[in-house]
Parts: sequence; C-alpha cells; structure tokens
Amino acid sequence: MKDTELALLNASAELTDLVELMEEAVTQGHMLHQVERNLFRALLRLGGRLLVNFLERKGPGDCGPEISLKDGTVLSRGDVETRSYRSIFGEIEISRYVYVQGQQAHAPLDAELNLPDWKYSYLLQEWGLGLATQEAFGEVQKILERILETDLSVRSQERLSRKVAEEVTPFRQAQPAPTADEEAALLVAAVDCKGVPLTRKVEASAPPSHRRKKGEKANKKKMACVGAVYTIEPFVRTPEDILDEVQRKARAPHRPCPKNKRVCADLVEDKETTFIQLAQQVHQRQIQDPKPVIFLGDGEPGCGSCRRNTCPKPSAFWTCGTAWSICGRPPTSSTRKAPHKRRTPSQPSWACSWKAKSAMSSGASSR
Repeated sequence: MKDTELALLNASAELTDLVELMEEAVTQGHMLHQVERNLFRALLRLGGRLLVNFLERKGPGDCGPEISLKDGTVLSRGDVETRSYRSIFGEIEISRYVYVQGQQAHAPLDAELNLPDWKYSYLLQEWGLGLATQEAFGEVQKILERILETDLSVRSQERLSRKVAEEVTPFRQAQPAPTADEEAALLVAAVDCKGVPLTRKVEASAPPSHRRKKGEKANKKKMACVGAVYTIEPFVRTPEDILDEVQRKARAPHRPCPKNKRVCADLVEDKETTFIQLAQQVHQRQIQDPKPVIFLGDGEPGCGSCRRNTCPKPSAFWTCGTAWSICGRPPTSSTRKAPHKRRTPSQPSWACSWKAKSAMSSGASSR
C-alpha cells in the first residue's frame, strides 16, 4: 500500500473515531465542556493526519536529474533528506530531494510549499508572536502547550522576534501612500515616549537584595518611542465648548475618526529613528495633496530637537512642555503634570488660558 493511501486511511479512521466520540457523548450524558474538549483534541489529530496526507500527495519534489536556478547555476539531484516541521497540529517529518552543487543546496519542495527557515510553521509563529505582544515569552509557551499541546520555547520565541524585527522597516517603507480621496483635511504626526521595565517580575517570596537609595528606581527602564501618522477632519470647537464638560460629552459622538493611521514603535536609545520614519511618512503623504501638518508630542526631553532636525516644519505643534511657554508659566517638578488634571473655569486664569489656547492650536487632535 502506498504511503498516500495509508495516510488517507488514517485520516478516515480519525474521522470515524470523531463520529463515535459524538455518539458516546450523547448516550453517556457527558457534560458539554467535556464534549467540547474531546472534540477539539480529535480535530487536532484529524488535522495532523490530513496535513500528512497533503504532503504525501505532493511527493518528494523530484524535478529530474538536474535543475537550473534563476542565476543559471545547475544543481544535481542528491539524496532524500528529512526536515522537521512543527505545525499547530504537532510535529511531522518532511522527506524531499535536495539538489546540490558544491556548497550550494536547494530543495524544490521547500520553495514550492514556502517552508520557513526554521521548523516552526508560519501559522504557529504568527500565533506565538501575536501572544507575545501581550504576554511574556514564558507565558506564551504555557498557553500554546495547554491549548495545542505543542511547544514553542522561550529561546525560539526570542530568535523569532529578532528575525521578524529585521523585516519591519522594509515592510513599512514598502507601504504605498493612501490616495488623495482616502485622506482627510489635516495631517497629524504624533509621538509618545514610555519607559519599559527591563527586569523580570520579582517573586513575592523573594527578599529584596538591598534597600534602594534615594531616587533609585525599583526597575531599570528603557525608553520606547511610539509614533503615528494619520489624517483627520477638523473638529471645530470654541474654548467654551471645551471648558463645558456637558457640551464635550454631547459632542463626543460627532468627533471625527483618524484615517489611514499608521503606527510605529521602537525600543532604541536614539529617538531620531522614530522621527525619521515619521518624516518619511509625512513627506510621502504630502506629495500628492499638500495639507496642514500638526505635531503632537508628550514633552519628553530630546523630542523637540529630534522634531526640528528630522520632521518638516509643522503648521502647528503641541506638547506638554510647550503648554507652559504658551501660558507664560515655567514648569516645575510639582506642576509638570498639571495639564493632565481636570480644571474648572473657577481656577486661576492661566489654567483657562491654557485650555483655550490648546483648543485653538490643536483642535484637530483625535485625543
């Protein structure tokens, strides 16, 4: 019996077992969550059998005694070699011919199926890295093992993250600019910086290694710089509209939404990397249809110089740091965060002036 026929028979047997599982659940009165769990495990086994059947039907990639590559190099057929492939259904072995010439080797089946360089399937990589954006690598490993009963080690996730990160910048640069009819009237470039802790979470039972000195932080942090470029329609308001909380809530449903928002983030020492990317996007979207540019920032030291050195001169800009210079009041350690606090017209005149001028200078903000 051929291997393809055997794989198909195994898949048929799994499907028969799946039907028998349903009949058993009905007759023996299994609880619904038990039926759900058993069905999911059975479907994973069935998917693995069908995936093996697919590979058996594709064959070993025999393209004859010789093949020619695009650059003209002629490779001779070598031996059948086996490589591991870990899918969401489990790990399988793929046997295929490898054509060689000196140190150069090429497997036609690998190219035809677009197999990854590593054994982890692209779908498993996608799920793992998607979870890693929300959880630590160790937690991702536990989640995948619990759901799929497959392993994606912490070390492998770290290597995958570094490899994927190399393709981010070329991918961003290859994105075409939105057409003029898809854009809004105002072009906004926004930057926000955030400190990211670099140390692991300390266990509750572990005693502290030493008493922290004055000004010493609990965790070491590295600055993450997040940027976004989008267009938005003007949201016309008067200073009184902004000061009136009831009016703000009433008009909130009419607030315009950003269009074609593109976000980038970098965990680097030099913030200019993010600003250069923003400047490239602004320039790209200004070529077809020039429009007013508004810059929004958080007042992080160094952002101002980066903006002046890399980004085009905006029509208006707004940061927490510039808010105080507009109002004529210098920032201090105790008042630097004051603009984020809710204020009322009964408070000092400089506070109302700050809100009024923010409405006029950044009325296009979607925040």
